[in-house]
Amino acid sequence: MLNFKKAFQLVLIAVLALGSSFAFAQDWPTKPVRIVVPFSPGGSTDAVGRYLANKMELITKQSVVVENITGGGSIVGMRQVIGGATDGNSMVFTGSGSITVMKHTNSNLPIDPENDLTPVTLINTLPHWIVVRADRPEKTFEEFVDYIRKNPGTVSISVNQVGGSAHLALASWAKTNNLDIIVVPYRGSSAAMIDLLGGSTTAHVDVVGSSLQFVKAEKAKALLLLQETPIESLPDVPASPPVDKGGLLVFGQHVLAVKTGTPPSIINDIYEVVRKITAEPDFVAFLNDLGYERMDTTPAESRESLAKDSKIYADFVKTTNIRVN
Repeated sequence: MLNFKKAFQLVLIAVLALGSSFAFAQDWPTKPVRIVVPFSPGGSTDAVGRYLANKMELITKQSVVVENITGGGSIVGMRQVIGGATDGNSMVFTGSGSITVMKHTNSNLPIDPENDLTPVTLINTLPHWIVVRADRPEKTFEEFVDYIRKNPGTVSISVNQVGGSAHLALASWAKTNNLDIIVVPYRGSSAAMIDLLGGSTTAHVDVVGSSLQFVKAEKAKALLLLQETPIESLPDVPASPPVDKGGLLVFGQHVLAVKTGTPPSIINDIYEVVRKITAEPDFVAFLNDLGYERMDTTPAESRESLAKDSKIYADFVKTTNIRVN
């Protein structure tokens, strides 16, 4: 009789544990998921966000919708998520500069992205490069820098956002290396590339995925990757030397984030789904085609990485005194 009771108790415990784990697995998602991309459709951030959403829908068996909510340099879209619920069913997918840069260049922000959002994971690297027209005589970055020194005040280099990560990094690099250049901010890469190819500007600092098509078509050429590690899918483009050796570095990643206050269990559920997706060979290949490389950072690692980059950009702002307000 005692053995029967003990066996019954063990079965009951197992059933309760199974029910508990099933309930936990159902914590997220409990309804359709919304991923806000705070940029216009058609860019590389939008493309990666939609690829991720399609994969997420297959795994979760829930509808996953991407919404492009533009305005304020990504502020409007992030605000939509920050003003919503803490159930993990509304997320933002953006470049990390939205979180690490704007708080330092704009003291009138209606939100504090670094504290109001909690990263789930860093999806992929967001490498930048400096490109020029294919017919320019310089074959290397060093030759281009030499041209700048010999022609002070005449070389114009565009960036894709006023007060963005590329703007701050480029201006800080020029000041640190005593280079007299004209920095020309644009609203996005498309118009900047049109002007570069038309001869209105000398060079363009851009996200690799946004201008890769022009390099592949041999209308432009890349002089330097603005990171210290090479990209396997772009073996002919050299990586930058360190900053103390004249290197030009831009720090960035694609990040998936939720509203701060979302329970850690839900954040971990999302992370486990996303890490499974990003490890799939077709997803990795999709990223590589854009010149990006997969990342897999836990929520804690992601927060630590973003905080480190935020400190770097705070120093850039002190060096350049660039403000957007």
